[in-house]
Amino acid sequence: MIKPLSPVLFLADDKKSKTGDPTEDEYEIMIPMGLFPELPYGNMIRMFNEEEARQHKPLGIGYGISFKHAVILGDKHCQGFWIRVTGYRYIKNSPQARMMMEATGDFYLAVQFYEKF
Repeated sequence: MIKPLSPVLFLADDKKSKTGDPTEDEYEIMIPMGLFPELPYGNMIRMFNEEEARQHKPLGIGYGISFKHAVILGDKHCQGFWIRVTGYRYIKNSPQARMMMEATGDFYLAVQFYEKF
């Protein structure tokens, strides 16, 4: 049986935070060819720098106990997420993430996702 295609999350060793701060990890998400008809050649989603973020439209914010969790919630709450998202940036010192952390005792991070204008 062939396993269905799905997005793949990567964290290369040279992109892992040197300080241990998870908001410095630079993940890449590969959307394989053929997964969505709108993306016939697939897509690569990566962390944007400030200049790249200004050149894109904010799509939404995912809050999660890990980057993967924030991405899963982004997909769950945004119609056409995988087709629309082009990049992301971490939101450092997010009041909402801090509030969730205080309420649950778990670490939370905030990830802003972007799409093309």
